[in-house]
Amino acid sequence: MLLLYVAWVLGRSNAELLIGRPLPGPMRERIRAELLAVAEIEAVLELTTLVQGPREALVAAKVDFRDVSTAAEIEWACERAEQRLRAVFPGVSRVYLDPTPTPGPPPPEGTP
Repeated sequence: MLLLYVAWVLGRSNAELLIGRPLPGPMRERIRAELLAVAEIEAVLELTTLVQGPREALVAAKVDFRDVSTAAEIEWACERAEQRLRAVFPGVSRVYLDPTPTPGPPPPEGTP
């Protein structure tokens, strides 16, 4: 009986270490805010977070960049976003940003 109780107490106290769950809501909102603080990012369309270990997390987001941004500006915006996230959350080990347009009709063919 004592072993069952100890196992239950340990299981409850270590539940936050479960791998594969999303980060808590307040952390997700702070991550969204940090991404939106990058000048080239207009919107975060989807945000996925995943705990990969006790002090390790993954962030993946579909991001709408300003339409006038060049490829180089988008590359550097991704770097700045990753640096911002790691400065606030050192446990974020992987950041994947997917350039995705805001839903709506596509621009006419031949439009830059």
